[in-house]
Amino acid sequence: MKFSFFASAVRPHLWQKLLDSLKGKIKTFEIVFAGFIEPANTDKFPQIKYVKTSDIKPAQCYEVARRNCTGELVCWIDDDHIFSEGFVDKVCDFYDSVVPFESNYHRVVIATNYVETGTDETIEQYRFFARNLNTPQLGLCGVMSRKYLDELGGLDARYIIGRWHADIQMRVLADGGKIEVFKGAT
Repeated sequence: MKFSFFASAVRPHLWQKLLDSLKGKIKTFEIVFAGFIEPANTDKFPQIKYVKTSDIKPAQCYEVARRNCTGELVCWIDDDHIFSEGFVDKVCDFYDSVVPFESNYHRVVIATNYVETGTDETIEQYRFFARNLNTPQLGLCGVMSRKYLDELGGLDARYIIGRWHADIQMRVLADGGKIEVFKGAT
């Protein structure tokens, strides 16, 4: 199964750290960045596909990057993410464990945790209603079927920078889908 990460190209100088955190993984992956900040030495990053855009909003850069993904599963990230060892393999195995094999595509988002300074920020902060533990937990990063994200219409162009990923997850819930939390991400 091919796996695609996608993000806005805001800080190309951090891409090496992101790639280093993904070294030694078994699954095939690509990273698609889109934006107007063109990185130097793109030949140094063979797993990265860079798509140059005009000076557009960061959320629109994410949408351009998403449209250029080729993986069956896609994962939205920021360019400063550092993943735990074996992330791609573990999240793909988790996805397979919660999604029926016979489905062509799936109404599910694998929400990943986000640990900063030893605290998982998603437990309280990243909820359908912030700090309400009785509402669904959302992921700062999410993994889902590319085909299903296409069917949902991708990212809403009205977003400028933040919370577009919460919008996608809320649309999945409104469509009768579910959010499954994966705790082994970052």
